[in-house]
Parts: sequence; C-alpha cells; structure tokens
Amino acid sequence: MLQVIDLLSLKEFESFRLISNSKGLYNNVSGTSILDWETPEDICRDFCPEDFVFVTLYMMDSSPENMIERFKALFKVNVAAIGIKVSDPDSFTVPDEIMNLANAHRTPLFLYTAAYLENLIFAIRSAVFYDDANRVSLGYLRFLMENGDDMAASIAKKLNPLFHDCLACFCCIPLSEDTDAALEKALNEYRQTLTHNLSLYKSGDAFIRCSRCLILIHTSSEAIGDNTEALESIRRGFKLEPGRFSVGISETKNSLGLLREAIKEAVSAAVSAFISGETQKRFSQIGCDGLIIPYLDS
Repeated sequence: MLQVIDLLSLKEFESFRLISNSKGLYNNVSGTSILDWETPEDICRDFCPEDFVFVTLYMMDSSPENMIERFKALFKVNVAAIGIKVSDPDSFTVPDEIMNLANAHRTPLFLYTAAYLENLIFAIRSAVFYDDANRVSLGYLRFLMENGDDMAASIAKKLNPLFHDCLACFCCIPLSEDTDAALEKALNEYRQTLTHNLSLYKSGDAFIRCSRCLILIHTSSEAIGDNTEALESIRRGFKLEPGRFSVGISETKNSLGLLREAIKEAVSAAVSAFISGETQKRFSQIGCDGLIIPYLDS
C-alpha cells in the first residue's frame, strides 16, 4: 500500500517540510482532496480516509477560528496527511491547537512552496495507480511461478496484454542493506519514466517489485539479441545499474510459453551473482548454481 513517506521521494514533493511529529509518515494514501471553502460538514461528508489533503494559502489566511474547526473535521475523517501551501515557510506559523491535534491523531502536517497543485494531484494519483497495478502484477507473477509452464502464455497476457513472443527476463537484488528503500527508489524511477514518456504505456514490458527483488520482463516482436551488449542496453533503459543491484539475466526466449522458465533463470542468475559478490551474471554463466539455487529455502 502506498504510504505518505513514499510520496516524499517524488520530485514533486521536494519543497515539502514536515512541521508535525513523524508518527504518521507511514499512513496509507489512497486519494487526494483540496480544502478551499468547504465547511466542517462538507469535509465530513465529502472527504475520505487516507486522502492527502492540500490546503490553499487563502484558506489559511482567513478566519483562524473557522480553520481550527475545519482541521478538527479533517482529523475526524482520518485523512492521511495535510499539506499547506505558503509563500514563506519561515514566517508562517500553525496554531498550537491544530499542531497538537495533528500529533495526537498521527496526521503529519507539511508546509510547501514550489509546487503546483495539479502536479501534486497527478503525482499522487499516478503513484496510487502504479501501486495497485504492482500488487495485481505480483499476484499474477506468483500464480505463474506456482503453476506449470503450460499456463505461462495465458498468465503472461494477464500481466501485460501487449507482450510479444520474444523475451528476456532480469532479476535485480539490491546491494543496499536497506532493501525496501532501494526497491522503492527503483520503482519510483520507473513510474517517473512512464509519467514523462506516455508512449511507454504501449510497450511490451512488465516491471514488478517483489519483496526482495525487482523482476523486469522485456518482450519484443523480433528476436532479442543474445549478445551481452544488447541485453545491457535493455537494462540501462530501465536504470537498473549494476552498482546498485546484483542483476541476473535469463537466456533469450522466442515464446511466451517459456516465460516461467526465463524468470527462474533470471532469479537463479541474480542469486548466484549476489552470493558471489558480483554485480551481474547471465544464466549461462552460473554453472552448477543453476541446479542448486532453485532448491534453496532462502
């Protein structure tokens, strides 16, 4: 589930400054709302739990007493977080009553300046969409790995209906001790790539975050070059640098029916590289590790 802290790594949130305590940074986020003129009654009726709420400067400058009542309504709804746009964060102060209520309800408060509301809303909605999409893709991936190769082609089309027959798989294990942060950073970079290159929505690829690694499935309508440079070109296109990951690469395949086999090869190659302290290996390079690794418990 997308959390407040995940959004802070996006470039749209660079100017956000936390002014409350940090206890609510792991609140779930599933939507957005804007507080302009709404009354406390409107807020309780129309706003949703897990909304990231943006408050305009105009609202904060008018009727402080009314603002306290509006914030009380936001806390009653259990919104995920509140961002207040200000012209000068150093001279702006939030009433103590609002700050105390925010801390008591574990609702983080932020001040921000250099960000457009439209960009913030688009960034959150995109992140929520990709987070939901990743969970769905992960479910299909698990189902694929738990079932036989005879179902691979049909399950592959559920992962991405635009998959082509020729494919190669990559498995990336973070070298950082903070696995979650490394995986989330890579996923955010991919999301931003899609956000600013909408034509990639039509590509025959899948980028899936698992609990300990990333799985990239790249497909093509033409045979994928089997040489190292061709495969590394694909990896570089998705910013999966060996300095950040141990990367395992499958053998290239010419049928979606071999997708399950290709994923197993990529995972085995990545684990072999990780164990031996290398940054990249192809499945053809791992020798007897290819027989042993599939039977390991961890």
